[in-house]
Amino acid sequence: MLFGGVAASDLLIGMRSVQSGSWKIAQIRGVPLRIHFTLVFLLFWLAFVTQSRFTAVVQDAGLNPRTLAGGPWFWGLVFAVSLLASVAAHEFAHAFQAMREGVRVRSITLMMLGGVSEIDEVPESRYGELRLALIGPAFSLGLGIALLAIRRISGLPEELAFYSHWLGSANVVLGIFNLLPAFPLDGGRALRSWLAARRGPLAATQTAVRISRGVAWALGIVGLLTFNVLLMLIAFFISVASQGELFHLMTRSLMRGLRVSDLLVPLPPVIPSEPLDRVAIRLIESGETALPVETPPDGLTELTKISGGIVTLSRIRDIPRNYRHLTLVRDIMVAPAQVPELEQPISDILQALSQSPGGVLPVRHAGRNRIIGIIRWSDVLQLLQLKSLESEDDLAGAEFPLDRAA
Repeated sequence: MLFGGVAASDLLIGMRSVQSGSWKIAQIRGVPLRIHFTLVFLLFWLAFVTQSRFTAVVQDAGLNPRTLAGGPWFWGLVFAVSLLASVAAHEFAHAFQAMREGVRVRSITLMMLGGVSEIDEVPESRYGELRLALIGPAFSLGLGIALLAIRRISGLPEELAFYSHWLGSANVVLGIFNLLPAFPLDGGRALRSWLAARRGPLAATQTAVRISRGVAWALGIVGLLTFNVLLMLIAFFISVASQGELFHLMTRSLMRGLRVSDLLVPLPPVIPSEPLDRVAIRLIESGETALPVETPPDGLTELTKISGGIVTLSRIRDIPRNYRHLTLVRDIMVAPAQVPELEQPISDILQALSQSPGGVLPVRHAGRNRIIGIIRWSDVLQLLQLKSLESEDDLAGAEFPLDRAA
């Protein structure tokens, strides 16, 4: 990506999926390409910066600005769009390599801070993550060198020569920048993979995160001294994302062997046709802030998995008291992205649980085909805090969020 590749699991630090606020514009080999609304700001910023440096870049290419067709704003817009296309190609290089490693790619999203490749997990092979990380910078460097080689062809039209020089140089910088040893940049992932083969994944990630923080501080200071707002944003993003990577790895390690049943809060479900005034009484009696909803099979076969949802205290309070007896659960219930089953590993549902409204998911008993209770994100965090005490030596310096980020 422009400023690094991010796996879907990194979102466990509480950030919502980058797909929120984005639109699908294409699909290549089954991988959706999406654009985030923040991309508009990046396009304008790139166009503004590039047009302001137009004359200097043309002269650097050994050309005369006066003989070149098109003005600064035209070339600024062309460069901005072309660079984003290069970022998309960089991300698809990651995606295709992930497929070769047997990893599913959810989507690629172009946004203000570059591109994000959402993948299920890093490859399990010894140097799988190393190959996956380095393929992106290698592609950008190769593309940049090829474009700079085209620039050297004699008799080339000035416009093509200028375009090749400018975009080729940008891709070389893009490739080199991504090799910085900082999460979530490709260089940080490559470093972690190399260290993991020698020291294990947890120690490797801790070392890589410490290095990432140093890089983030350096970029932040440079951005502050040069009044480069984008560079300061990148520094902040690196700092947050690197800590999220460590949190994700420690979470999976600590949660190994635990199942949804270990944190189940047994609660009889409500039904979609139940009025909210009755549900409010249930909430008061249970002392909970959310209740599971069980949707009847509606005449379907018994083999059909029953669906579930959540009704929360906050959504009930949005309904005036005088109208609650007229409002049904189905009108305000939330259908979660995932309904975990009782014996499912907790590590499989962490992302869905952290992003669920209220930090709650309904739990289904597969054998009985019934909704039997809920699992809460707050309980997961509390368990992480307790289990981390059992492994303080391995988890020194870990920072666990105390509250779910919504």
